[in-house]
Amino acid sequence: MKKKISIVLVMIACLGLSACSERNMNSIDSNSASSEDTSISQPTTRLPEESESNSLDISGEEGSLEPSDSKEPSAQDDLIEESSSSTNSAPGYSEKDLGLFSLWLPEDSVIESNIIYEDDSELPRKIAEITSIDTISDTASPFAIYDQRYSDAENVSECHFGIYAGKSYSLQKEVSEGGMTGFQNTIVYCIESENNIIVITFFPQRGVGTHEQREEFEKILNSIQF
Repeated sequence: MKKKISIVLVMIACLGLSACSERNMNSIDSNSASSEDTSISQPTTRLPEESESNSLDISGEEGSLEPSDSKEPSAQDDLIEESSSSTNSAPGYSEKDLGLFSLWLPEDSVIESNIIYEDDSELPRKIAEITSIDTISDTASPFAIYDQRYSDAENVSECHFGIYAGKSYSLQKEVSEGGMTGFQNTIVYCIESENNIIVITFFPQRGVGTHEQREEFEKILNSIQF
């Protein structure tokens, strides 16, 4: 009887060991699978790629950088700029003879003697005056005499009108009119032709932006033809 009980106890112990071993194996497999899943779910580390929008092209002189999407000015842009800088053949303008040269002036403008008026009304506004036409005496420095004559100018600028070199002298003087005192602006333009200097004095309208009026009048001067 004792022998049978011993055999039964041995069998029970073996079964217990077997069950424990199976649980351990299942635990190992579970841990292994979990570890494998964790490894798969982790993202792969990658180096950041350089943005294409920030790429730069090296061009021109050494060391200069220009954006890859830089755009060269088109021929159309150049034409627009050129057409807006002169009244030559522009709508609302006509070519008018002023003796040794011509200008494209507003169609309503009137020329009497050496003065350009805005229109032919009873009291027209004086736009400009042909001050003089001088023979060039110093071909090396054709504008030197005018630099001295208008030495009190507020501003002196070198420029070109059409294909001709020129200079402008911005003058300002105090005037009294109707019991009011103010300042009168005038701009003297000297334009060099082959043998002469054309001197034209422009009278901007008071109370209106002088800069804008000056730009418009210089478009007229850009149409000059000898």
